[in-house]
Amino acid sequence: MYRLFSALTLFAVVAGAFAQPNTIGPFTGAQSDGYETQQRGTFVPQFIVFGGAATVDSLTGGQGLHITSGWSFFNVIFPHGGQVFMGGAGVNQVYNFIVPARRFGGYFGTNADVPGATATFFDTNGNQIGAPQAVNAPQASWAWNGWEHAAGISRVEIRSTNPWGGFIMNDDMEYDPAAAASVAGRVFLEDWMGPYLGRAVTVQIYAAGGVVPLETHNTTLDNVGQYSVNTSLGAGTYDVYAKASHWLRRQRGGVVFSGSGAVGVDFSLANGDINDDNENDIGDYAQLSTAFGSVPGDPNWNAEADLNGDDEVDIGDFAILSNNFGMVGD
Repeated sequence: MYRLFSALTLFAVVAGAFAQPNTIGPFTGAQSDGYETQQRGTFVPQFIVFGGAATVDSLTGGQGLHITSGWSFFNVIFPHGGQVFMGGAGVNQVYNFIVPARRFGGYFGTNADVPGATATFFDTNGNQIGAPQAVNAPQASWAWNGWEHAAGISRVEIRSTNPWGGFIMNDDMEYDPAAAASVAGRVFLEDWMGPYLGRAVTVQIYAAGGVVPLETHNTTLDNVGQYSVNTSLGAGTYDVYAKASHWLRRQRGGVVFSGSGAVGVDFSLANGDINDDNENDIGDYAQLSTAFGSVPGDPNWNAEADLNGDDEVDIGDFAILSNNFGMVGD
């Protein structure tokens, strides 16, 4: 038992280490912010930064964030670049990314009596990424700190190590957005002879075993039935569903998403759901009977009853529904 516990502990430590954001050197990001265009001289709870891609907020909600050209406390600090910098007076700070960050960094310093801070990172699901990391924030001067995490960082909490709760200064900050994650695969429309290109499909993503969709995407297929939808969901295990007009909904359970999403999420959809209630029953027969013998342009034409896509509601469509009668979608 001790050996098993030790092995599990070692696995957790190793897994946590791999989950850590990597420290990186200075870079020029897609967005830069030196606080030069922000309101100066007041104490506020929030600034909008990186062109609206993020906010920096007081971690405790107080009116303590401040932009200034110089700040004296136990020592004096001046801008790293430009005319101003930002810090917190008695409040720690948190960067909240509307568009998750792949790379984030900048210059940090302090005017307090104790140097340094910590940075704690969170993913798009609000889960902490690894352990808090040390931030080099020297007294009366500046040091670069930067991080990279391919799966995306949605939140960074900066906490001072001094006893005053804050007084960590930021300047010349840089940001690169994470690449959009996606879910992709192919949908096979059973018994269909018509074109795939442009056929509408609804893709829904649930937490594994969940009953409420986390995301719903309406998309279209390409000419061979392939689809791709972007997702804001982070790494984890999910149930993915696909539904097309007169085909029954199907589930792919336990799909593992990496930070970039998932590929190869394929579906084969059973035909016959003319009335789109996710069940092949007497209601579908009623609609097929009403449209039987029709072609496009006829007053009783119903494209949903043309199950095989040959532009005619006939015995072939009746055969498809008969073979699949009684089937229920997921």
